[in-house]
Amino acid sequence: MTFRKCTLRNALPIVAAFLLFAGIQPAEGWGQPTHRQINLEAVKLFLGQANGSEKFAWGPFSQKGLSEPLRGVGVTSSSLLASGFVSAEAALSAQSWIINGGDWADEPHLYASVRHFYDPLRLSGAAYLTDQSEGHGLYDSPATDARAWGLSHTDNPFSFFSALAAYKAALEVRDDLPLPSAISSVHFKTSVSLAPADHDDQRKLYLSRAYRALGESMHMLADMTQPAHVRNDSHPADEPIEAATFSNHVRSAAASPFVDSRIRPFLASAGGKLQAPAELFHRVASFVNETFYTLDTIYDRESKVLPNNRQKGYPSPQLSHLSVEKKKIPGFVGEREVRRFYGVFDSQRAAMIQDRLSFHWFDPEQSFLSDFEGAKEKGGRAVAVGLGRLGPFQIPHAFAAEQGKILLPVAIHA
Repeated sequence: MTFRKCTLRNALPIVAAFLLFAGIQPAEGWGQPTHRQINLEAVKLFLGQANGSEKFAWGPFSQKGLSEPLRGVGVTSSSLLASGFVSAEAALSAQSWIINGGDWADEPHLYASVRHFYDPLRLSGAAYLTDQSEGHGLYDSPATDARAWGLSHTDNPFSFFSALAAYKAALEVRDDLPLPSAISSVHFKTSVSLAPADHDDQRKLYLSRAYRALGESMHMLADMTQPAHVRNDSHPADEPIEAATFSNHVRSAAASPFVDSRIRPFLASAGGKLQAPAELFHRVASFVNETFYTLDTIYDRESKVLPNNRQKGYPSPQLSHLSVEKKKIPGFVGEREVRRFYGVFDSQRAAMIQDRLSFHWFDPEQSFLSDFEGAKEKGGRAVAVGLGRLGPFQIPHAFAAEQGKILLPVAIHA
């Protein structure tokens, strides 16, 4: 046995234990600051298109309604488990409730993580996450997918239809009826009971819940633009495009939006037709599923490349669908040549995958992440090597910027 093999074998249990502690849960979609920015840009887009519309002239989206504080139940914790989740009274504007809802949908993290996946092809037999269920099923196995959870699941107090119900309740408050003793529901995310001071406050309590639920359901739809969340891929250690997409990418996408012609007909705010909510979820998820890879689901039928996670291979994209160029990248002892594959989107293209070399530790496009995310990424690769699950292609973190130009405008417009 060589020293290298011995060292790698001895190190694997340590790295595996680290990853088990750090990444036992399936990773969530875009990071929470990214989700907040997506919701903000979506609100700005909506307001710009609704400006001057008679439909909204007297509604809570008037100037007063946007700035007026609405009392409601917010979140003050960031926890893994429901036992660490903390709610508290808050007074936020309508816009702030929506933006914060984009953050709070990921709380608590373990609870949220298994509910934020929707595979439109159902290759595992279900639309919800089953990859590595032997691990995450130890703490939670809800058997529900992101579309159902975000729209109408009865156990989600902040679904889209919960938002509609709360909004309707606000419109129907009658000043001639007695005030309710409190407005609350039986769920750990709504454990704070707030008593309305008067009928106007009662309306505000309902509106704050409506806007928070809208923000949380917008988060769920935005997750459909994260490739790993529309595939059966739990990606607990590292998903490059997810880890390396930040708020500045969202702002850039909003400032100069590009929407591919394959999804534009289904996005009303991009000139397409209005879709039913469930159909919109499915259309967005299907577009991303068939045009993007994840690190662990790269599959090519012709060259017999199998997914790293050993799940069923997705039929698209295939390497033959992509354009290819040869690139020089830094290696361990000098520059090396690799093939880089690009997805083509109308007049745009985005780097998708490239050949994996034996060492990428010194490639600045791969290893620019630092701290915890960087450690997870390197540890994940080490374990994958030991398990024989590191395929011939990789997705450098630097590809996030190009892929975000395609994905993030869809998240904002959807």
